[in-house]
Amino acid sequence: MLRIKGHAIIVMAVMFFLVGFTHATTIDILIYNDDPSKNIDQKIYNHITNDLIPVGSLVQVIWAGMDGLMDLTGSDFSPSGDDMIVFDSTNTIVGNIAVGDGYPSGSGDGHFIAWLSSIKIEDYNSNADLSQIQMYIRFFSTPDPLDSYNSNDTVLWGESGLFSFENADLLTGLLEIDVAPNQPLFTSHSAVNDTLIPEPMSIILFILGNIAVLRKIYAN
Repeated sequence: MLRIKGHAIIVMAVMFFLVGFTHATTIDILIYNDDPSKNIDQKIYNHITNDLIPVGSLVQVIWAGMDGLMDLTGSDFSPSGDDMIVFDSTNTIVGNIAVGDGYPSGSGDGHFIAWLSSIKIEDYNSNADLSQIQMYIRFFSTPDPLDSYNSNDTVLWGESGLFSFENADLLTGLLEIDVAPNQPLFTSHSAVNDTLIPEPMSIILFILGNIAVLRKIYAN
């Protein structure tokens, strides 16, 4: 009788563990691009000047959507198509981070380390299939790409490769991602707003010039 009870307790414990495991679908993501133990350059660079991307520059951690494909950036430099900035279990966007995050002041150019908490797997794949959840980062040369673009500054950006959730440890609830595992990252795209607004004096001179031309026409 005691042996039967003992077996029953073991079975119940295993079932409890499996149920708990099945529902442990909220994970934390540790994401970075510079692992000192690898002794290789993994930083983020400006592809035109080869300078490190400065502290404060925007980094977007992006879910590649249901199709698992990387879409182009939108006209406002936010993700397009079905891609979205990573959000947590309360639907709060947590994937807008910055170069320099996690590093002491003055030492953060070109790299970052960030912690994204409470990411609910079913929000990204209803079957909780970790291999089907694809993400990537898009990094910019400025903290606010749209503002820089509207100020007629050149905006540079680039992307990492895709990475999936398949290496997530559901027992510890942690997914560790090195977005530049073997080599540095470089910007690869650029945009500049060359639509300049004429200065008031230029407009006045333009009007006066046209008046002078009209006078000559009517005088003849």
